[in-house]
Formats: sequence, structure tokens, C-alpha cells
Amino acid sequence: MTTSSNTDIQELKELIGDRFDQLDGKIEQVRENIQGLDRRLRDIELNQAETKGRMDEWKTSIQKIPDLAEKVGELKNWRLSWCAFPR
Repeated sequence: MTTSSNTDIQELKELIGDRFDQLDGKIEQVRENIQGLDRRLRDIELNQAETKGRMDEWKTSIQKIPDLAEKVGELKNWRLSWCAFPR
């Protein structure tokens, strides 16, 4: 082999090596981004669990609202009928 072909081969090896180094850097960035997304997803799941727990606590109170509304309506009707009678 001639000197110029050896030089060309060496340049190609360096170019390929540089490209692999760049690719490794990009892969590492992708891994870091995925880890960040995993952390954010965990935080979202925790917040969702907290919200679900609160909703479960409120569920019994929310289920009582129709009964309370009915009793308020009955009280209004009772007061109206009571006020309608002369003393």
C-alpha cells in the first residue's frame, strides 16, 4: 500500500470513530431524557393517587347532597305552608 492510501484509511478510521463518539453522546442524552420522563411520570402517578384518595374521602359527603337538598326543599314547603295559616 502507498502512503496516501494509508493516510486515507487512517482518516476514515478517525472519521468513523468520531461518528461513533457522537452517536454515543446522543444515546446518553436520550437516556437522560427518558430518566427525566420516568421521574415526571412517577410524580404524576403519585399526584393521581393523592387525588383519588381525596375523592374517596369526599365520596360519602357528596352522596349525601341529594338527600340534604330534598330536606331543604321540604323545610321550605313546611315554612310556606305554616306561614300561610292565619294566627
